[in-house]
Amino acid sequence: MNVYTVNIGAARVPMYTESAAKADEWCAQLKTSLCQICYPILDMADVERADMMEKLQKSKLYKHNVKRLARQASASLHNAVADCLIDTDVAKMKDFAAYFESGIYDDVNDIRNSISKYMQQRNYPCASIIARMETVSALLQFEVKCYDRVCEIMRGISGNDMSQIFGRFRASGVLREWDALADEFAKANRAGVYCDLDKCKEAHDAVGNMYHHAFEEDLIDKSLKQVHEEWNTQK
Repeated sequence: MNVYTVNIGAARVPMYTESAAKADEWCAQLKTSLCQICYPILDMADVERADMMEKLQKSKLYKHNVKRLARQASASLHNAVADCLIDTDVAKMKDFAAYFESGIYDDVNDIRNSISKYMQQRNYPCASIIARMETVSALLQFEVKCYDRVCEIMRGISGNDMSQIFGRFRASGVLREWDALADEFAKANRAGVYCDLDKCKEAHDAVGNMYHHAFEEDLIDKSLKQVHEEWNTQK
């Protein structure tokens, strides 16, 4: 195989394949493979975000830094979801994305509901808002881990470093903004608390189940099986 370069935004990055045409083709294929994992996670986080923002905007705490950070973090997350759909084989990507989402859907509900229950039992204020805020954070952390796993697998399949090609899909920047919002909200909430997942066993278990389904039950590996087969065929 030879090294060809493809344009990713303003950058030119190497692709190891048999021709320049194949480089562009495989760049699109790799992005679709990555987004069929990242998209459903980010999309589920965005649903939680929308529910949280609806409740937060009705709260007396929706002002000053909380308002500013909430708008900023919300916009970044919403844009990350939209970015997954640009120049992507959407039909192919969404087909597996639905399968991946179904594999963790109950876990996400369990995370949110267990945090809300944990806080309500202790009479923490704004339990519903915080439950959704923490669920978004858990999903963004999960997305980063899944992104890293996909890059690791694809590097082994194709020899291409996807972290150089599609680094913008790693939601670490969005996660930082979301954590900043959670910290600011905790300060504004006077009680100065938000749910520590390590103290909420049910939520901790639900997060563990989500990782188990993705990594131990091979949801990610199954999504990349076709890519592996196609790559071996072209070689």
